[in-house]
Amino acid sequence: MQKNNSAQYAGFFALLLIFAAVPMFYAVNNAFAGQPKNFMQGVKLGKKYYETPLGANGKSCETCHTIADITGKGIMGSLVPIPPFPATYYPKFKKANVYSNEKIPYSIQDQLRHCILRGEDGFKYGPHSKYVEYLYLYLAYISNGHKINVPIKKKKLNKK
Repeated sequence: MQKNNSAQYAGFFALLLIFAAVPMFYAVNNAFAGQPKNFMQGVKLGKKYYETPLGANGKSCETCHTIADITGKGIMGSLVPIPPFPATYYPKFKKANVYSNEKIPYSIQDQLRHCILRGEDGFKYGPHSKYVEYLYLYLAYISNGHKINVPIKKKKLNKK
């Protein structure tokens, strides 16, 4: 008695299709990001993505972080100004959690992920897409050549 293997083959091909579709989805999304031919094209792509609404709620980085903020107006009218050269202000040290006084390093990549998750209610293309890489590149480029401005508190040493 010979079994009908068509059901087994159908299940196998369905799984194969699913496993092939996921990487293709990410490849297609990253393909839309374009492939710059040189460094400055990468910076221009980053600037374009900074200005383009890529958040799930239709916001862009520029929605909150505009040139006007450099003049001291702050984020969405708040009193916290946005630094004109953002990459020079990182790493920062923030509390590990609300229950601890322990401070941990917080990079510009961490800040961008925070903005994507909180300010833009998610990101259409994922936190590890080419879009995010070009945003990092743009922020680093506009900060290049400027003094690192990471605040460091001086502690008094007890001399014996």
